[in-house]
Amino acid sequence: MNWEIQGERSDWIAAFERAGRASPRGRRLFAEWREDLRVVFDVPPGEFRVTGSRHSGLAVDEPDGVRPSYFLGSPSIEDVDRLGGQGDLDAISKPLNSPRRGRERPTGDPQRARSWLERLALAAVRQAPSVRLRASWVGFSQEVAVCRADRKVVQDRRTGSRARLELWRSVSGRDVVSVEEVILGAEELDADPAKIASRAIERNFERAATQPLPSGETVAVFAPGVGGALVHELVGHALEGDRWIAGLSWLSRSRGQAIAGEWVNVIDDPRRGRAAWREDDEGEPARATGLVRGGRVEGLILDGATAAHLDQRSTGHGRRSTFRDAIHPRMGGTFLSPGEWSPEEMLEGIEEGVYIRRLESASVDTISGRAVFHVIDADRIVAEHVTYPCPPFLICLDARSTLASLDRVANDLTFDVSASSCVRDGQPLAVSVGAPTFRVGLVRVVVPHSH
Repeated sequence: MNWEIQGERSDWIAAFERAGRASPRGRRLFAEWREDLRVVFDVPPGEFRVTGSRHSGLAVDEPDGVRPSYFLGSPSIEDVDRLGGQGDLDAISKPLNSPRRGRERPTGDPQRARSWLERLALAAVRQAPSVRLRASWVGFSQEVAVCRADRKVVQDRRTGSRARLELWRSVSGRDVVSVEEVILGAEELDADPAKIASRAIERNFERAATQPLPSGETVAVFAPGVGGALVHELVGHALEGDRWIAGLSWLSRSRGQAIAGEWVNVIDDPRRGRAAWREDDEGEPARATGLVRGGRVEGLILDGATAAHLDQRSTGHGRRSTFRDAIHPRMGGTFLSPGEWSPEEMLEGIEEGVYIRRLESASVDTISGRAVFHVIDADRIVAEHVTYPCPPFLICLDARSTLASLDRVANDLTFDVSASSCVRDGQPLAVSVGAPTFRVGLVRVVVPHSH
């Protein structure tokens, strides 16, 4: 990421400081420089597809504004002086209020990602020569500078990269699919491709003999890390400050009330996990926020506007997808805290149930608390033992009954087993989720009919 696209870093910060001194009280300036890169390698035919973009932008936020008053793509330092110091924004020519100047440009050399994906694909093909695969690498880097309403200038840098390996193997006329995903170091592709390929191949062979899971209500055990998506959807979204204030949350008016056992603690900490941030897009420091403590609703995810409405302090969760977008209170790293049980104790007493290894997608109605998750990898539990794998299915959950039936939490907290983005109001944002192994006494399995 280069601030030098349009000037040196020190020149930008000096411009923001000048803008802060000259701006009307309460005006906030936000600038971002972002690069994205995606590399996909398909075997067969053994071809790469590379896509990438680079953009920069500047936004002006007026007090109490829902959306940026003005925004400008590919800004210069002179634009900071003009937009920051101008008392009447309407006096600025309308062409400034445009998505971008010029075109987005591809990012830098993707050769390191290509080389790493080739190693990953080669390791998989060596172990299973007849396999078909798709190996992909996705990464981004974003730097932001914010001149806050109190005229203090803050900076932050967010980075993230992840790899995904999808395998297809034909067995008795049907495709057996397995997926492995891993978060990579921000600076180095330091994960071992051979180990990732081995895990995917091993699971693919295990899934060759799936047996259907019956529809209906059952007990579910979520593998380490996997249930973080459930906590994100059922609890995190319901405790976003704007939903809470508008009464669009099943948890509205539940602050201080018990919704789960005393062993259930949910925290959101944007400073840890994938795509972490230490300063949000309003220039507020991010901090760990307890959402549920001892089974009771404790806190909310707040940006500046929602915090002011509730006469509270921002929790540093104000984020926007790009400089063109409105700021909302958004989750960063949502996780269920570890408990005192061992992972093996999660299976005790279960005569029939399901062990869920991977959730691929979800939808939630925050008003009713009902959610649907797509399970692409799971095993059936019989007589306290994990047995045979199951074909993909859906689980339908009611937040109240699901959380009330969460009766055991293990001590093996794991993050980002299924790396993903959260899309809210059309704005995608890279997030982290985490959880130990835990057990829920009531989920409803829905097995789609095959055609």
